[in-house]
Amino acid sequence: LLVITDGNEDALDIARINVETLVGQSVPKSAEEPALSGWITATMKWSPADIASMHATTRKEAHSFHVVTGSELMYYMTDLCALAATLEATLRRDDGIFLSAHVFRKDGQLLEWITLLKNELGFATCAVVLDSFIASDELDAHPGWWNVRMMVSGPPSQLEMLAKERGSDW
Repeated sequence: LLVITDGNEDALDIARINVETLVGQSVPKSAEEPALSGWITATMKWSPADIASMHATTRKEAHSFHVVTGSELMYYMTDLCALAATLEATLRRDDGIFLSAHVFRKDGQLLEWITLLKNELGFATCAVVLDSFIASDELDAHPGWWNVRMMVSGPPSQLEMLAKERGSDW
């Protein structure tokens, strides 16, 4: 089951249209419509009520998702603790992985986030090296891109296993 979440209903409508166009399946808008397609959308604002509602909508227990992805979550006023609590409530404890890509807009926010993941969830985090996929002249022309991070976070044992499977390109 793939659950697409956002705090903005308009963004969820766009996500539904994208999935329906790319995959050729309709995406249910609510729990009343069976998620036979394997896709469903849910409003998520990182609150306990939204987390409980998403679990009820998807008929999934807490701590049952193998992978959570997130992008563009790091704004100046992002509640990092609420985001971490959402991950803690949704990801499987032993092998859940958080794949994310963000522009860190606030000084120190990246370190604060990685430290919070480590201290609160016991997660390790690996980041993709930017100049491994963006040409150096492009980075020179767009210095703000140095604030972009694509990361994999999860239990250290899970990241170690992934690193072994990937070999030298990890």
